[in-house]
Amino acid sequence: MIKKNFIILILILLSSNIHSETIKIGYFQLPPLQYFDNDTQTLRGATLTYFKEMAAQLDYEVEWIGPMPLLRYSGMLEKGKLDGALGFHKNKITETFLHFLDEPLYYAQPILIVRKDNPLTGLHSIDDIVGYKIGTVVSLSGIYTPFFDNHRDKITLETLGSDTWLEQNFNKLLILRIDAIFDRQPYLIDNLIQYNL
Repeated sequence: MIKKNFIILILILLSSNIHSETIKIGYFQLPPLQYFDNDTQTLRGATLTYFKEMAAQLDYEVEWIGPMPLLRYSGMLEKGKLDGALGFHKNKITETFLHFLDEPLYYAQPILIVRKDNPLTGLHSIDDIVGYKIGTVVSLSGIYTPFFDNHRDKITLETLGSDTWLEQNFNKLLILRIDAIFDRQPYLIDNLIQYNL
């Protein structure tokens, strides 16, 4: 099994060039951790609540920008159009333009989902999934996990960038257009299964 934990970090970019008490913080849909609830027309989730409280203790008010697709969101961060962000993982690309907290807010275990009729019961080596088409969310950096990144010649990653990437991939999995779904963390998948499927 893949045992490496991946860190999902809350970022804070409180640079010296911010002269107001309001900071612009971007977010993308990642329920139940951070999301816009269409039913109540409110932002919800533990990371939003936690960040808002941290900002208040530093005498900042948060202006939430989003939700938006991940690539647009990351582009705004690179161009300095946002003061900070929630939910980016740390890698060599994101470290070039983002500052990360010393300690992550939470750790997450990557997850691979297959159909019930798939004989795969564990992931011990790349040989277990050679030839698989794996649906996942688009990555700003193109980096996913060392396990996948070191074996791109043996698998195919099919990426989607919208807020509904997971639902679309579940539909593709059900009709056998892909062999598996991958995400860096299980929370979004758990939430989707619990409330929507």
